[in-house]
Amino acid sequence: MDLPFQSVENKSGFKNKSRFLNKKNKSGFTLIEVLIVILIIAILSVGAYMIYRDVLDGTKKSAISSNLSAISSAARLFTSTYEHTPNSISDLAPLLQNSLTNNPPGAAYTLDPTNYIIKGYVTLKDGSLYLTQREY
Repeated sequence: MDLPFQSVENKSGFKNKSRFLNKKNKSGFTLIEVLIVILIIAILSVGAYMIYRDVLDGTKKSAISSNLSAISSAARLFTSTYEHTPNSISDLAPLLQNSLTNNPPGAAYTLDPTNYIIKGYVTLKDGSLYLTQREY
């Protein structure tokens, strides 16, 4: 007679009812094993996202610095050509035709002609504002 469970007597003399007659046929993963694997994957993906976000912020910072260098060169060229300082970035547009190809989204530039300073701004992923400036 095949029973769904069988009584097994343990060391203390009490009978336990075992659900499986043969435990060697057990296959698959337990819930705990699956949850641990999901937890490990989640931790690794959060770490990878943080690294990815830092890399993106670094590229934005380097793009702003590169663009400030190009704007500074254009401002010096404008000053030597027209013998007065530019009043705004739009004055430099003819000189910057293809120079700002890697401009990050949300970047802004301002020109201070009295102090000969160009400022570049960009918002980073964490919401902070990155500001850098350069003289021309």
